[in-house]
Formats: sequence, structure tokens, C-alpha cells
Amino acid sequence: MTGPGSHAPLRRPGRWRPLLTGPDERQARDLLTCILDELRRLDPGFMWPGLGDGPAGLALLFAYHGLSAGGASRRSCIDHALACLDIAGEQATHLFDRPGLINGYVGIAWAVDHLENLGVLPSDEDLNEQVDLCLLETLEPNSWQGLPDLIGGLAGFGIYAVDRRGRGRSARILARVMDILESTAERPEGGAAWYDPPDRLYPEAREVFPEGLYNLGVSHGNPGISGFLAEALSLDERSGPLLDASMAWILRQGEDHPDGSRFGEGFPRGAARRNPGGSRLSWCYGDLGLSLVTLLAARKRGCTAWEREALDLGRACARRPTFLEGVRNGCLCHGAFGNAHMFNRLYQASGDLRFQEAALAMYAHGLSLGRDASSSSGFSAQAPNLSQEGSSPGILTGLAGIGLALIAATTDMEPLWDGHMLLHVPPLEY
Repeated sequence: MTGPGSHAPLRRPGRWRPLLTGPDERQARDLLTCILDELRRLDPGFMWPGLGDGPAGLALLFAYHGLSAGGASRRSCIDHALACLDIAGEQATHLFDRPGLINGYVGIAWAVDHLENLGVLPSDEDLNEQVDLCLLETLEPNSWQGLPDLIGGLAGFGIYAVDRRGRGRSARILARVMDILESTAERPEGGAAWYDPPDRLYPEAREVFPEGLYNLGVSHGNPGISGFLAEALSLDERSGPLLDASMAWILRQGEDHPDGSRFGEGFPRGAARRNPGGSRLSWCYGDLGLSLVTLLAARKRGCTAWEREALDLGRACARRPTFLEGVRNGCLCHGAFGNAHMFNRLYQASGDLRFQEAALAMYAHGLSLGRDASSSSGFSAQAPNLSQEGSSPGILTGLAGIGLALIAATTDMEPLWDGHMLLHVPPLEY
């Protein structure tokens, strides 16, 4: 059984290093140029609003490219980033009933704070004051009726509050998020878990789990909550015991599957088996995303037992027989470049060459996937039909995310943008 009993000092962070070299680097840079050119031609005003699939994600891409590339393109890229952010801010006024981190007004506000922290935006005034007020109203005692997850619920609000770095009403937001999580946590077998009732599930999830479920995905489930609790350790004393209990519960849920996976999407109460179908390699659900969140929690908590669990899980992903099977698009959420970026994070955080090899193989796979003849990048950037995989220009399922992963693989600028996905485990100091 893993838990907080084997704590060790946190490792010192080091410097981010480019992963790709030679022909792979040149191909990645060429693809990045095509993506940037293609996204410049889009009208962000007609994009899906939010951080995950909207202009706020484009703002992050152009800001990171400008800061990492420097030179003559720096100013034009940052100007384009700010223009995208302005449009995102205008869209936020129409999202008053959708506060989520990924596709709601909180995510747009997170992007504003992030660009301020990078020095792209001036920080002499708090641009998110109204967001804080709206979110506090949403989190009034006994008024929250949503989910506890990262994508659209409490964990995402908590990440926003943590990354506010004490500004505005972030302390009150964080306290209310913790209040609700504490009061709604179930305590099975001495752990802590959150159950999603059917009336609060998305329609697609309700079809699969008509009785509700204990969700095991980073995006919508308990691992995302644990990742937030790890981030909140220095800000709320209640987060430590709750993190210990939630991680203990999560790590008990694994089962061995023929494909080499251990964790599935989730399971309803009373299920005979927790993960009958296993899981693909992805961020949103399954072992790879969970390995990063577990490693993040381990480093934040200083728990060597969790770190062993995290790295063992990541290594199992890297040697899975079906390593590349089923990876048919390039997106961050569940595609080749997202998987490559996560393996790169594991490599930079551990120095394990098996993760480097996996990251290189997955980047090569992603670079081979572009097939859309109508697109200069080979990947579709058309936004209206988000049911088509890879059809978004945004971060989570589209071109902006691919571009950010390419920047991370070809430059020495640490990709702190992935903090909203709970992937930002610092690199080791060599």
C-alpha cells in the first residue's frame, strides 16, 4: 500500500532541454510553421469559446512561439497572441453559465493570468476581478450542483485559484473549493473518492454509466482532483490529508489487462471488476495521464512510494505492445503529440532513457499522421464540427495543442502552459 509514510525532500528543478534533433527537428519546425500560418488565417471570433478549443488557446501558442523564437517574429507573435486573448475575453461575457476551466470563462481567465506570469501582459491591474466575483457566486454554500472534475468543475476552479498566486479573491475561491470537496468526498476503505451521479454526467457518459461512476480519468475524474490537491498543498492545510487519502484510493483501483494497461475509464458502485476494458494511451483517460499526475503529486508531497508507482506505470506505457495502435490523430487530449509530450515530460523529470525513446517514437508517429490535403499542416483546423477528431484549432483537440507540443520538443522553453492539464512536473537538475 502506498501513502505518505515514505516522504523524501523534493528534487531540485533543472533546465528544460529540446528533445528533437536532426531531420526530426527540421520536420517538426516545418510543421509548426505551417500550423502558425494556418491559424493566422482563421478568424478567432468564429471559434468555439474557451481555453481548450478557442482563441485563448491560440493566444498561448503564439505567446510561447514568440518568447521561444525571439528575433523579428517575437513582437508579431505576441501581438497576435494579445489579439486572440482580446477576442477570448469578449467571448467570456457570453459564458456566464459555463464556468469550466477547459471550455468556460475560468479557462480564459487562467490564460490571462498565465500570460501575465510570463510577462506578456502587464500585471499592474487585475484583469480577472469580475471572474473571481462570478466564480464565488457559483460556489456559494449549497449552490454548486456540478462535478468535482478538472475539465468543468471544482478541480479546475482550484487550479485557477492556485495559479492566481494570491491575487484577487483566489484565497476565498480556493477555500470554497476545498469546503465542497471535503464535504462531498466518500471514504471507501479509508481512502477518499468522489462519485459522479448520473444526473450530473455528460449525456455520452450517462449512456455508458447510467448509474453514475467513480471516474478514473485525469480530465473528468478522481486523478484530476488529486492533481489539484497536490497543487494546493502549500495554500490549504486540508489538502495534504485529502491528497493522501485520494491517492491511496486511486492506486488501489488498478487491474492488469492483456494489453498491458491497468486503469480504465471508471466503474459504478458494486462493479465486480473495476476496469474491464483497460485503456488506451492518452491524457484524458488511462495510464499515461495518470502516471504524470501521480508523479506530480509525488514530487509535491515528497512521497517516494508514489514516485515509484508513477514511473513504473509510465514505463509500462512505454513498453506496451499496442504502443502506437489506436493513435490516429495528433491532438493533446488523446493523440500522438499529446502522448509524445507526456513521455517527454516523464523523460525530463526522471532522466529515464526509456521515456526518451518512447517520446521520440510517438513524435515520429505524429509527424507521419497529417493527411488533410486541404490543410498546409496536414491536420484540419476547421472548428465547427468538434465531433470530428482533430477538427479543432484549439489546445485540447486541435492545432494549437500540436503546435505547443512541437515548441516543447524543439526549444529550451519549459512548457508551463501544460499546468492546466496537471502535466507540469519540473525537469531534473543534471
